Amino acid sequence: MLSAVPDIRGEHMAAVPEWAAYLSIALSIAVFLMIAWINFGRPWRRSRRMRRPFDIQFKQGARGDGPTTTELKVPANSTVQLDFRMTPRLHHVQHELILVFDGDPDQKPLPKSVVNTFIKEGSARSQDPKTNSSHYIDYDDCYHIKARVEHTRGNTYAIGFSVETRGAGRYPVRFMVMTEDGEGRSRNDLMLIVE
Repeated sequence: MLSAVPDIRGEHMAAVPEWAAYLSIALSIAVFLMIAWINFGRPWRRSRRMRRPFDIQFKQGARGDGPTTTELKVPANSTVQLDFRMTPRLHHVQHELILVFDGDPDQKPLPKSVVNTFIKEGSARSQDPKTNSSHYIDYDDCYHIKARVEHTRGNTYAIGFSVETRGAGRYPVRFMVMTEDGEGRSRNDLMLIVE
C-alpha cells in the first residue's frame, strides 16, 4: 500500500515566491554575461581599437604651436625637416615606431635621421642609425625606432625626421607602432607632396 509522502518543509517554511526564481535566473545570466565580457569582450575590443591607436599630423612652422595638416608640400631633390604631432586615442606602450613612405622605390623620399625640433637641447634632439643602435633603416627604406615609450591619451607627442626628397609626386606617409597588442597604424592618412 502506498503511503503519502510527508511534507519535509514543515509548516513554518513559506513557499518561495515565483519572482525569486526569475530573479535568480536573471542574476545568473547577468553574471555570465559580465564574466564573458571581462574575459573575451574587453580584450577583443582593445585589440580592435589598437589597430588604429593614434592620430598623426604634419606640424607646419618652425617653432611653437603652429597649425597641423594632413598634406604637406616640399621641394624635390632636397633635404627637408618634417615635424609630426602624434595624439594617442588610447593608452598604449609602444615598443617600436616605423615611418614609411609609399611610392616608387626610386623616387620616394628617404628618411635619414630623427631631428626633433621640439627639443631645444639634448641628445634626443638628433639621432640617426649611425650613432644610435636602436635606430635603423631597412631594405624598403622604412625608418625604425626601437624604444619602449608609454603614450597616454590626452597628450600630444612631437617627433621629427630629416628626409631626403627625390622625384616629384604624391607620397602617402604611414606611421606604424608595435605594441603589446600587435601592430597599429595611424587612424588618419598623411600625404607628402613633392614638387
